[in-house]
Amino acid sequence: MPSLSAAEQQVRFFSPMPKDYQFVPKGDVYVTSNVRKRTHAAGATLYVVVDKLKRPLGVRCPTSIYQEVTAAAQATAASRAAMVQNRDIAVERGFEAEVLRQFLKVPRADLANILKQALQKRSRRVGRTGTLDMESKVQLAVKAYIRHCHTPYEHLLKGGTDRGKARQMVLNRLKQVACSWTGNTKETMADMPVQQAKGKRKAGTGQSDPRKRKATTLPSRSTVQPASGPADSDNEEVSGGEGDSDALSFIGGDESADSDWTP
Repeated sequence: MPSLSAAEQQVRFFSPMPKDYQFVPKGDVYVTSNVRKRTHAAGATLYVVVDKLKRPLGVRCPTSIYQEVTAAAQATAASRAAMVQNRDIAVERGFEAEVLRQFLKVPRADLANILKQALQKRSRRVGRTGTLDMESKVQLAVKAYIRHCHTPYEHLLKGGTDRGKARQMVLNRLKQVACSWTGNTKETMADMPVQQAKGKRKAGTGQSDPRKRKATTLPSRSTVQPASGPADSDNEEVSGGEGDSDALSFIGGDESADSDWTP
């Protein structure tokens, strides 16, 4: 709860109501913020009403100020609603553009679901946070969506698997899906099953393609673990080909800000 100004006092709900004052319950941000501003401007005392745990329930302000603010709220309701709608459309378009910039091949159905989940109002989900840049928000939103909707993560949690262990167990699949969505079709030898890697040798020569040869010498931290077992670490990177070894490094990054929602 924000600290009270000199012109505000904290009271309990059952405290006597001052003469010519009106209780304004919390919930309507426009009304609450404007009665506070106008009460301060008038030099009157604003009473913050709290419960026994000191959680705010609303405010008490002069009745005349409350009437002025509610009248203004009704007069501007349509224009304010239009502004909110336009702002929401702009936010969604910006988020969608960033998803497509990073994940060019994301299926349209998945794109629509990512936008719906990440930008849900009052959900406290990553798409609505103001503490991250757009690039990071998109990465975390896509990462969470793939984990929940394109891996056995939900099934593992329901089966009693620890959350951290479940994340490690689906990490390989998460990387595969994310890599396919970036539009990068290249694979390193370390990313491919053994039989598939053998098939990449040049026909009739018995020699491996020199462009792929260096992939076998990648540091072990870049090697994706087999799907049958958990990865050694959740800090691994995916190498999808030359020049993009850091493109999906966010997948194994810090999980503290990750969005773990149930679709």
